[in-house]
Amino acid sequence: MVAKSLLALLLLVACTSVPRSEPRAAEINYWEALARLESAKAIAAARTRTERDFAEALHSLMLGDVEKAEHGFDSLRRHATDSVLRSGSRVMHIATLQYQEKWVELAHLARDTARPRATNPDRAAIELWALAFSNLPPPTAEFRARLETVPMSVSAVGTPLVPVQIGSQ
Repeated sequence: MVAKSLLALLLLVACTSVPRSEPRAAEINYWEALARLESAKAIAAARTRTERDFAEALHSLMLGDVEKAEHGFDSLRRHATDSVLRSGSRVMHIATLQYQEKWVELAHLARDTARPRATNPDRAAIELWALAFSNLPPPTAEFRARLETVPMSVSAVGTPLVPVQIGSQ
């Protein structure tokens, strides 16, 4: 889901097309660096504090520091003056909350009156999932103390498949 959110972000913020040949480092502007997911170059090319903060939050996410990225995107979605970065930050903030299964926080975000209301709201929006999941207890997983050998297979496209049983049957 984070990958889909990153793709949505790239479509949202990529204001210029990415050239086929590799330009020199000095020629890569902020938006090109973001489109290429080159967060360090985006940080260096940032012209405003908002651009820098967005690139730093993206950099944190790419390094696996999801919580730091969450806080950065949350601050930007509320305070950024650039509407493109504010909108992109909202998408990325939602993605970080979903990844961490923070359904209560997502449910609060769904009730956020600051966001524009759509005339035809998306009934499959993650915020609606959050409303449903926010009252559930956290998921649990139990593992046996002894080692097990699990048979695996491979799908027609090469994806490893592991059989999973949900419930006691």
